[in-house]
Amino acid sequence: MIRAQVLVLALPIALIACSKGTTPPLPYSPPASASSATMPGAPAEPLPPGHPPMGDMPPGHPPMGAAPGAGSAGGDAAASPKVTFTTPSTWVAETPSSSMRLAQYRVSRTAGDNQDAAVVVFWFGGGGGSIEANLERWYGQFTQPDGRPSREAAIVTKGTAGGMALTRVELGGAYSGQMGPGAPPAGGHQAGHRMVAAVLETPEGLLFVRLLGPEKTVRAATPSFDAYVTSAKKP
Repeated sequence: MIRAQVLVLALPIALIACSKGTTPPLPYSPPASASSATMPGAPAEPLPPGHPPMGDMPPGHPPMGAAPGAGSAGGDAAASPKVTFTTPSTWVAETPSSSMRLAQYRVSRTAGDNQDAAVVVFWFGGGGGSIEANLERWYGQFTQPDGRPSREAAIVTKGTAGGMALTRVELGGAYSGQMGPGAPPAGGHQAGHRMVAAVLETPEGLLFVRLLGPEKTVRAATPSFDAYVTSAKKP
């Protein structure tokens, strides 16, 4: 069920596998009705205990680009992407926990999982590193149970959404939360986690959308995540 938030005409994402594994085209049906809105700006919030200072990112993290500005994520509000999405009604909107987050949602856990999942829309002021640098960073956050490199386990696909180029990656394993290979884990390895992330090439710069949480919950939420990403629309 899709909550009425944003009126967008979703473009189906034509995905072509470009690393090990394949992902079929993602079907998407527009909501029956929706009202127009843009993603809210993210006020600065106190960081949780143990979180690294935002001005001193761990080794391996891509450059953050411009310094965050008031009422925006990663830069001047005028420079933020003018992209709208249609938010699934099952997602619970939360106050973004940092100024780099344009939007943040909680996805209720599936039976058998002990945590909820989270969807976050990141904006680094047009910076944040290249697509490949971010893929490498995400690979470094997961450890595979069979010991193979996460790069080999990841499914990376290319497509478009709203006339914008889109790169999608899906990866599971033990999640460490570290920012890159060799960096210390943020909260220990959490087995049985999964991530689906997308990088949208907007006119203003790269926009990052990530679904992360326990395996079952993320798998159940993947269709709604794909619908959200492929509903992206420029004004």
